[in-house]
Amino acid sequence: MKQIRGLFLSKMTQVGTPIALISTIFLSSCGPIGDLTDKMLFGITEFFEVNRGPLGAVVWPDGDGNDDADDSECNYTVPENGAGTLVFKIKLTRQPTDDVKIPISVAPEGMGMIDKSQVVFTASDWDQPQTISLTANTDVGINTLVSIKFQPAQSKDQDYNLFTVGEVKGIVILNNDSPSIVVTSNINARPDKKIETSEDGKRGCASVVLTTAPTDDVTIGVSSADTTEGSVSVPSLTFTSGNWSMPQPVLLTGADDPLIDGDIDYDLHFNNGSSADGNYSGRQPFTNQANAAANDVAAYNLDNDTPAVQVLPLTRTVNEGAGVGAANRFSVQLLKGPASIVTVPVSVDSMPTTDGVDRATIGTTLLTFTPGDCPSVGNWCTAQEVTITPNDNDLPPIFRRESCNLLCISYRA
Repeated sequence: MKQIRGLFLSKMTQVGTPIALISTIFLSSCGPIGDLTDKMLFGITEFFEVNRGPLGAVVWPDGDGNDDADDSECNYTVPENGAGTLVFKIKLTRQPTDDVKIPISVAPEGMGMIDKSQVVFTASDWDQPQTISLTANTDVGINTLVSIKFQPAQSKDQDYNLFTVGEVKGIVILNNDSPSIVVTSNINARPDKKIETSEDGKRGCASVVLTTAPTDDVTIGVSSADTTEGSVSVPSLTFTSGNWSMPQPVLLTGADDPLIDGDIDYDLHFNNGSSADGNYSGRQPFTNQANAAANDVAAYNLDNDTPAVQVLPLTRTVNEGAGVGAANRFSVQLLKGPASIVTVPVSVDSMPTTDGVDRATIGTTLLTFTPGDCPSVGNWCTAQEVTITPNDNDLPPIFRRESCNLLCISYRA
């Protein structure tokens, strides 16, 4: 008589790989009941895919109603007295193994209302953005900064349990009782609150809006304080009595250069308002970036250049007694422009002869490369030559490899 003695269900998830394993294991006895001396173990295995990417969540403003994080979405303003809403989207970056609940609130308390007390993500909808809508239900006397706070997540997934989504700071409740020009940007992307661009073409964004309807057009000039680091999408913004409450974006695109100049600070500059409306003529913008200078939004352009030196050829073989010629030369050139003068000491590391004389000499001991817009200014892009000359001697023939800090030189004695 055969009888199944037990049924066991096990689940195993291997972190770091997109595979989870479910095994249903049957323990069967091939002998009489109670006689477990003759056992057989068999099972059924099923594989399914699980995303185990970086743990986290992303939050972004959503003014256009789509589910994509857009680098032109940078409005962080909401009108007072419930006159409008500011919408954000949130999604997880890793699939959870169980539901993830994230409570939401507004700080300071009482300064706004969220349309929901929490968002809940499951293993099936974790990468589908959910909406968070903020309404300012208060009457503020001045433009007021608030934030959306996320309490620690609650989940049976131990990775997500107690995980905290970063606070969304820099939201401005607009005081619609007095005229002002309000500039906002994402101050949450970097610890220093700056807009981040890069030499690879990464873009940043700032958004501009008025708080009251003007009696005449309001023009605000826009510029990059350093066009070698970043450029603006428009030279100016114009607000009318019809579009004054509609935020307008300014895109800031990082500029590339061939120089190893490091990451550079620069500013996105906004002029004071220009208008026949006395309320806006000469009015200075208000920004949510507390560390910026007046009229400016601080930015940071990431360098994408790394030092690179080209030596050609990599090896040479020369003979004693050979005259100086092409076979005795190396060329050295910088492939990226330096920010300052670069000096390269050159020396030969060789075994001296019995009379203390090196087996080879070089034509120069120092190469100097200067910065600038080469070749018109600076010489960093111009190859420089190093000549190696074997010293003649009466020692038995040997094969030696000589080297310097940049060059590898071989010759036969």
